[in-house]
Amino acid sequence: MFLSLFTERERELFYTLSCYLVECDGVITGEEKTLLGSFKVESSDQILEKIDETPNEIINELSLSDDRIKNCILLELISVALVDNHYTENEKCIISKVVENFNISEEKFEEIFNWVVGLKEMYSKIFELVEI
Repeated sequence: MFLSLFTERERELFYTLSCYLVECDGVITGEEKTLLGSFKVESSDQILEKIDETPNEIINELSLSDDRIKNCILLELISVALVDNHYTENEKCIISKVVENFNISEEKFEEIFNWVVGLKEMYSKIFELVEI
């Protein structure tokens, strides 16, 4: 959704961190694969591949981005974590590290988290209404 706002480096780092988030529970679902694929489609001007940096290195570098970008990254990462309807302890740990290193307040985190949950609920209702 927001990848067009990111620099090429931010997209590369974000994509790799998203891959780590998807892989951290040991199970990669179809929904997670689809979401990662959508990031590649959204970044059509750049080939996204997982880079060889640790999650901590990525989070530290992304923490240098401006606040608007950090909020967008957090929103997208929460979407990644919730796409399969299983918010695991490992995912919570990565998200918490992002929130801490990005210096995002608990109130802002809750606002973004609740917005993503609400959006997921709206999409579920849409699919129910059109019987998909």
